[in-house]
Amino acid sequence: MPSRQYHTKSRHGCANCKRRKIRCGEERPQCRHCSKLGWKCPFLESDPQGGSIVQLYKTGPASKESWSEKPGRVATGGFSRPAEDLHQFDEELIKQYSEATSLSISDRADVGLTFQTGVLDVALKWSFLQHGLWSLAAMHLRHDCAPELQSLYSDLASLHQDKALEKYIPQLKAITKENCDALFAFSLLLPPLRYSFLMASTEPFGAQEFITEMLNIFDYLVGATVVSTEADAWLLKGTLSQIITIRGLGSIIPQLTEEPKNALITLMSYISDLLGDPEGHGRQSPSHTENSRRLSAYKHSIEMLSNLFPSGDTSRRYLDATIGWPFFSGPDFIRLLKQNDSIALVILGYYGVALHSFRSIWWLGGLGARLVEAVSRVISPTYMQLLMWPLEKISSNGELPSGTDRLVNAALAGVW
Repeated sequence: MPSRQYHTKSRHGCANCKRRKIRCGEERPQCRHCSKLGWKCPFLESDPQGGSIVQLYKTGPASKESWSEKPGRVATGGFSRPAEDLHQFDEELIKQYSEATSLSISDRADVGLTFQTGVLDVALKWSFLQHGLWSLAAMHLRHDCAPELQSLYSDLASLHQDKALEKYIPQLKAITKENCDALFAFSLLLPPLRYSFLMASTEPFGAQEFITEMLNIFDYLVGATVVSTEADAWLLKGTLSQIITIRGLGSIIPQLTEEPKNALITLMSYISDLLGDPEGHGRQSPSHTENSRRLSAYKHSIEMLSNLFPSGDTSRRYLDATIGWPFFSGPDFIRLLKQNDSIALVILGYYGVALHSFRSIWWLGGLGARLVEAVSRVISPTYMQLLMWPLEKISSNGELPSGTDRLVNAALAGVW
């Protein structure tokens, strides 16, 4: 006769789980079992305590007013929370990171498990990495929580991020065998973390401002590049070797499924026709040399884009390549983006389509669609027709996003 399995009781489980006589995981804002069944979880109603953050929000400190008058405080929705009390939420954030957030960083199961276990082990030795993990976990909780708690989790995430960066940046100046795993793991956390902050922002970004914010996030990839370049041999032999998965990307345009293949070929052909053959004979003028350099940067970025779209190999996982695309596109292309080069911005719009394909991931959400729309509002009308495919791909109902149909029609008619 098999032995009976025992488990610890859930003292604050939701009413649905108690009714089904199963152990509630007490995940917030709804437990895992209710989420799987598509039920509305009555967790907050069934648990008067609601966990440390919910309880603090409901009751507040003994003297709320005194907090905002002292240094080292961070304002939140409804009251101010002292920075020195940051660790009172650690248990909640550890649970969130280990059970959910760690598995959302990559679309590869093995990489997710490495973040869940290996990265967590490294974080025990390096406080900046630990703060980074808790910051991302807080933003994950913010994404799923009730509206009245969102500012609390945002502030908690900001506090952890600030403490992480304060200790991370000095460590970058001296990369060693001892700190390289922690530095590399943290540098990989930065893009999801910054994307989650951008997605959660309530600031009314204009199109150009939004693109600038995206380019700022691209700059965070430099940290991962520096660490992986200087500590390659150590990383490959270390705890996190499983994470180092992308090497020597090349063009796979011929292997793509028909729609993205045709879109990228059309884009590449248009750009080549526009700038001419870079292999021209005879003495080259400065303008011809600059065109050659630009064309090379455009083509390389498009070739790297090919790694972000579906191919005949259904086993491919390409979230990591999608997040890393700004790095793989090269500094010349990023320079063109920062100069608001119209063709580079069009290519950025195609990148928005790749991001949009991962919109179900909580830290990306609708950023891809917002990027395509932003590009459509800042590029020269001359290139608007090139954005037809990206605009159609981000549309959920086959129609162009609101406002962009006028831009496209005007461009096609030659009227602006």
